[in-house]
Amino acid sequence: MDHFVGIDVSLESCAVCVVNQSGAVVREAKVVCEPEPLIAFLLDLNLDIVFVGLEAGPLSQWLHRHLREAGLEAVLMETRQVKGALKAMPIKTDRRDALGIAHPTSPAPPGTGPASIQSSRRRANVHVRR
Repeated sequence: MDHFVGIDVSLESCAVCVVNQSGAVVREAKVVCEPEPLIAFLLDLNLDIVFVGLEAGPLSQWLHRHLREAGLEAVLMETRQVKGALKAMPIKTDRRDALGIAHPTSPAPPGTGPASIQSSRRRANVHVRR
């Protein structure tokens, strides 16, 4: 059975939610927001993971690179799309955000691409010019 992972990234810990293809929650956890423990957690699940969704942001880009290098199909999602999809949730928590990101039908509708990723060198140049 296919599984989808949503990760709500923050400085100290990541809220991780794993759902199956019917949208039922299979596993939820708080994991240290470092590549090694996060990758170990996901691989130890021993599930068929279709994608790992992260909301675009500076820490997410760093994690995205390491998740891809570990062979996981990590996808950065546009912040506006995630925010729009999660807006309907009555209570906003990291746990619920991770659930919304993991859900196979949200937040990126068909036909919309993943967030663009700027290299750290390009990002540094953008910050210098401002």
